[in-house]
This record gives sequence, structure tokens and C-alpha cells, in this order.
Amino acid sequence: MPAELLQTEATEFHTPLGAFRVTGPHGPVPFAVSRRPAPDFHKGALKQYYSLSISLDELIAGEAYAVEFDGPDLAYADSDEFGQLNEAIANGITVGVSGFNPNEQKTMWSESPLPNLKGYYIIWDEPREGWFTIVKCQDTGAFDHASIDIGWLPTDQDHGDELALVLFY
Repeated sequence: MPAELLQTEATEFHTPLGAFRVTGPHGPVPFAVSRRPAPDFHKGALKQYYSLSISLDELIAGEAYAVEFDGPDLAYADSDEFGQLNEAIANGITVGVSGFNPNEQKTMWSESPLPNLKGYYIIWDEPREGWFTIVKCQDTGAFDHASIDIGWLPTDQDHGDELALVLFY
């Protein structure tokens, strides 16, 4: 089953524990929402997750765009070489959010976009713990959007870091 586009020009995405938003220096940033099937190799309880796609054309290079959550506090749960998973747990539900950072291995972020970076960069735990900030690079290269993946499960079904397994692929 391919991804299913659910909405374009959304400014918030609701989960059972709260809503995610992307906010920049000039207010909310629109994004597309797609429902995606869990990868074929995955046989766990999470059968689908959601991707938020932010057009880089909507962002200004060098400006900070925060991925915010109005639910319980998000905290670090796992990471890999191109991303990090943050989770919130409440009322028997675990919500996870991850972002793909194409420049994670190239450098630590400085105050301005570095000329050797392409696309966008994610600054984890900025502007507060559990949230993250997306910064468009001067050169977008082959990238036309930034991706954020979100999923949730009953807490008792998130065995073996199931959210991490699905949201990192």
C-alpha cells in the first residue's frame, strides 16, 4: 500500500496526546500530511504512521522553524545516524516523533548555515527539550522538502522500541 495523502496546507497535526505544529519567525508553516504503511519487514503492532512534509520553498534560508508539541513533554528515546526519536507517554499511549536530518553526520550546527550543507539541518532539543528546529540551508541541493514522521501505539504494545524501528525507516 503506497502513502496516502490526507491533507495539504495543514498547520497542525493531532495525535491522541496533543498536536504538532511547525512555527517560524512569521507564524505557522503549512505542511502536507500523508498516512504511510509500516515497512514490509515490520511485523509489529504499528501498522501505519504519518509523515509531515514541509516544502523548503515555504522556508527562508537560515531562519529557525520549530516543530512544537502541545501535549505532554517529549523526551529523547533513540537515535540513529540521520535522526532522533522523541517520545511522550501518557494515558497508556506512546507518541513518537522523528525527523530525517540529511546533514547529521557532517557538522554540528553553528549560528548560520554552513556553505557545505545542502537541504536543511535539524537542531535537536531546540528551542526546548524534546522539540526540534529545522533550518533551511542556502543550497537546497536535491532536497525539496523536510520530513517529520509521527506514530503512536498503546504504551504496552511498544515492545522493543517499535516506534524507533518504524519511524527511522
